[in-house]
Amino acid sequence: MATRKILQDPNPTLRNTATAVRDFGDPTLVPLIRDMKETMTANDGWGLAAPQVNESRTLFVVAEEIAPEGHNVFINPKIISVSNETEVEEEGCLSFEGRYSNIARASHVKIEAYNEHGEKFTAEGTGVLARAFLHEIDHLNGILFIDHLHEF
Repeated sequence: MATRKILQDPNPTLRNTATAVRDFGDPTLVPLIRDMKETMTANDGWGLAAPQVNESRTLFVVAEEIAPEGHNVFINPKIISVSNETEVEEEGCLSFEGRYSNIARASHVKIEAYNEHGEKFTAEGTGVLARAFLHEIDHLNGILFIDHLHEF
């Protein structure tokens, strides 16, 4: 396992839309996931998206302490539903080292994704987990947390 360099804003790669994972047997997939988990943990993050480590894949990981039971790897995630209720909380990003801002996010989110074995599952999150889901899915679409600063 190895930590990877986290791209920092204003790196233009952070604004690109990631590419869907099509081959779950790709021999680089599991090592990437291991590296991402180690990188996230080494940097005290709650989540990390593949584009942040210069990998254009629709994949993110979340810290086990906030993850839904049995799932901390999310490949090709899709948002199924978000609550109308929002919460404004302080949010940071590993690609914006040391910068935090109050961001409004939905208080409840349901997503569908695949694990590293290509098995589809659904997961729901409230509070910090809902925030992590939305933050990391934004990364996969080239959206950064600073883009939400004007929304509340």
